[in-house]
Amino acid sequence: MEISIVRRTNGSGGRLHPEHFEAIFLPGGRETSTISPSASQSCSIKFCLNDWEIPMNATIATLLLYVAWTMVLLFMLAYVRVSLTLTGKRQANSFDPSGVDVSPFCNRLCRAHANCYESFPILGGLLLLAIATDNTAITDGLAYYLIGARILQSTMQLVSSSNVAVQFRFAFFVAQLGIAVWWIVQFIKL
Repeated sequence: MEISIVRRTNGSGGRLHPEHFEAIFLPGGRETSTISPSASQSCSIKFCLNDWEIPMNATIATLLLYVAWTMVLLFMLAYVRVSLTLTGKRQANSFDPSGVDVSPFCNRLCRAHANCYESFPILGGLLLLAIATDNTAITDGLAYYLIGARILQSTMQLVSSSNVAVQFRFAFFVAQLGIAVWWIVQFIKL
């Protein structure tokens, strides 16, 4: 079964407008329906279940990188805990959630991972809002800076807990918050 949806736009800023929809359901290539309130626009985009072509922009790439980075930190944490469990050094149910009972590094790793999922409702939420409302033009310009600051914040947390490292980590956190505030202001202006 193939489903195609065509939406025409006027080409301004890449925004889609529901001026013309065409849905084709082809279990054998027979049924076609078209709804056309106004056919004054020119460009079209197609989505097919059999052959998806999803455009990758900075916002989508950043969202994927954010999730991937959070998973990298999770896998690092899992590796430490599984290794200790399999070698018989620790019971599987004996780990403190903060990681403080394993090592200072494991504590920093747990906090770096937690910082990622604690910030996701704000940062990921704004990225998802941009994608869902087709307003990625708002987020694309700063998206790579956001993920860069996120990765640098986590990396600084993993490397050291010295005063200088904490100050750099905080600067990267403030950069992410600044980007989020900028995006919120831009969404409000719509």
